[in-house]
Amino acid sequence: MLFTFQTGLRVGEVVALKWSDIDYDDKTIRISRFERIQKEYTEDFKKLTHCQQVIIDCDTKGEFGERIVDLTDDALYILKLLKEYYESESMESEWLFVNKNGRIHNRAMDLRIKRYFRLAGIKEKSMHKIRSTYISLLRDAGMSFEKIAEEVGHKSVITTMQ
Repeated sequence: MLFTFQTGLRVGEVVALKWSDIDYDDKTIRISRFERIQKEYTEDFKKLTHCQQVIIDCDTKGEFGERIVDLTDDALYILKLLKEYYESESMESEWLFVNKNGRIHNRAMDLRIKRYFRLAGIKEKSMHKIRSTYISLLRDAGMSFEKIAEEVGHKSVITTMQ
């Protein structure tokens, strides 16, 4: 949750991050993958026959496109704490967000975020609302809509403005 407040990433982007995406020297993270739910329907489109979560590799022609996001010192600190926790629990993975069973999926991440809000006594928020807060904070800090759109991976500045 705190990492999302620092980066404004989509939940599908967060759960698809790998440690190799981080450039500690430049204080950036490369966003090049996302997880989405792929649904398959019968020929008449009336019945869902199969549902699975998949990682989709993006290129610059992908749905959101590859981009580089700056990491704040707080975001880097969160990553440091995360890495230390995994080491203390003897958990090794190429993925940033895992549990003992493997990579955490977007639905599980969103449910955890809502639970943490409830435990803190704060009105529940989704990862999407956290992302909206991040965008609002950038705008309040004086960043242009064009730069924000680039930072968060919006194809259109109008989406950012809305």
